[in-house]
Amino acid sequence: MVERTRLRRLVERVDSAIELCEETHLQGMKEVPPDVALRAQRVFTFARKAVRLTGDDTACRLVDETLARRHAKITEIMDMLWT
Repeated sequence: MVERTRLRRLVERVDSAIELCEETHLQGMKEVPPDVALRAQRVFTFARKAVRLTGDDTACRLVDETLARRHAKITEIMDMLWT
């Protein structure tokens, strides 16, 4: 039950961050503004912890690979969040 709640919160945070990225992208910004970078970093930190607590090694590896990607542009952040 705790794990399901944690993963549900993760999905909510990812959805919220994607919305922020989409709004930023629609404003014509290509680089990641500081507020978006901070939100994404918080989501990524929570994601890493939430996935590690599941004990799924494959999922942990996928999260680590995703977070190792370049993320200087807003579209790169969106791709990471969608992954």
